[in-house]
Amino acid sequence: MNQKEKKQMEFLEQAVDLLQGEVDAKDALINEQKKMIQAQEQHISKLSSLLNQILKP
Repeated sequence: MNQKEKKQMEFLEQAVDLLQGEVDAKDALINEQKKMIQAQEQHISKLSSLLNQILKP
């Protein structure tokens, strides 16, 4: 492998590392969003339950 090819491989490896970092960051963001959605669903469920108790005849 000549010097130019080695340099190209280094650049490709750096690009792959950067893309992997972006994927990891997006995965972490998605996981946090899932947690937030689950918390919101629990709050909605509790609010619905309270409203049902209030509106019982």
